[in-house]
Amino acid sequence: MVNPASGSKATMQVDMNAIFPPGEGRNLVFENCISSCHNFIPILQQRTSEAWEGTCIGHMIGHGVELSGGGWGSPGAYLKTNFNPEKPLPQLP
Repeated sequence: MVNPASGSKATMQVDMNAIFPPGEGRNLVFENCISSCHNFIPILQQRTSEAWEGTCIGHMIGHGVELSGGGWGSPGAYLKTNFNPEKPLPQLP
């Protein structure tokens, strides 16, 4: 993004704690899902626990995706707890 008045590049700071609340499993989501596979947009789609299990986690396991740092328990619980229809969507910049 360029600031036309100065010609310099503007930067935007993003509060990742506001989008991804701290908690057990968050770092594994960052390391395995966001860094390795896709950006964070698919995670922000509020899903039911069943949808996380079947569509997302089940799909990844079916394709042989293995997580660093252990199994799917901790990151799966993090996603189900923080990104479900009962939680408000995070505010994006």
